[in-house]
Amino acid sequence: RVEVPLEIAGSAPLPTLGASALRSRIFWMGFAVPATFSLLGFSHRFFPNVPSPNLWAIDIGNTFAGMGLPWSILSETRCSILFAIIGVMCLLPTEVSFSLWAFYIIYKMQVLVWASFGVGEGGGMSYVDPRTFCSYEEAGAYIAISAIMVWQSRRFIRQAVLHLLGRAPEEPAGAFAQLSGRAAVLGLVASAGFMVWFGVSAGLSWWVFGLLFGSFFTVLLGSSRLVAAAGVVFPDTGRYGYSFVLNMIGAKPLTTTSLVVYTYFSFIYMQDPMNVAMPQMMNSFKLTDSARVRGASWTTAAAIAVVT
Repeated sequence: RVEVPLEIAGSAPLPTLGASALRSRIFWMGFAVPATFSLLGFSHRFFPNVPSPNLWAIDIGNTFAGMGLPWSILSETRCSILFAIIGVMCLLPTEVSFSLWAFYIIYKMQVLVWASFGVGEGGGMSYVDPRTFCSYEEAGAYIAISAIMVWQSRRFIRQAVLHLLGRAPEEPAGAFAQLSGRAAVLGLVASAGFMVWFGVSAGLSWWVFGLLFGSFFTVLLGSSRLVAAAGVVFPDTGRYGYSFVLNMIGAKPLTTTSLVVYTYFSFIYMQDPMNVAMPQMMNSFKLTDSARVRGASWTTAAAIAVVT
């Protein structure tokens, strides 16, 4: 979360090493444990004689191996001890950290119910894959989160659009705002307009573009909100817009050219959610706002980061 870099830097207007968390013995004691395990694992790769405790993908479902359905579906249950995740969980509100465990258990219960009907993960000869079904539940959650965010921001969005059209004065954003409402709307319109022009010129149908990027932006908006709230570094949304659209309408309505351009957009922009900048930008908004950094400084830093 943004409190971590703020605590490391200290709360003084001009941060110094003496006022930061780096002077705390408790900080270094907590740092020493995961650092030791990481150093052992790194050394083990080059020097196999160095012991390296296995904390990744520990097989805890071996008891169910060899059983028939539905219990055999739990034989692939794994447990990993990740110190970075443990640290993040300590910083999260209780209801957020609990929900991660609760929904994982609910997911396993769903898989167990499917298996009781003879359908295991992977689908077998069935056209129904429980894992895919659960991923679409995640997609529905992203849609709900994004819809709530847009609804809560409707007044600000309306004001920014009216100002862009010259029909209303712009509300003062303040010295700590990263972008004005007018600049944000103008950037969205300009970038989306260019993408539409590029896609249509390459042969992609406009309605296919709308479905693809509409679902993509919806997932990104919800993911960005979760990053800012939970402080996770690398969001993994499971599935992106390209799989939603193809499974919803199939490939038959698409022309050959549309399918080629569709695949290009999917793999260039949506293949790996960890490389998408929007969630990280949202987190940097929260960081600069909490640190009371002037918005112009963020714009300069973001421009340098994009160029380099």
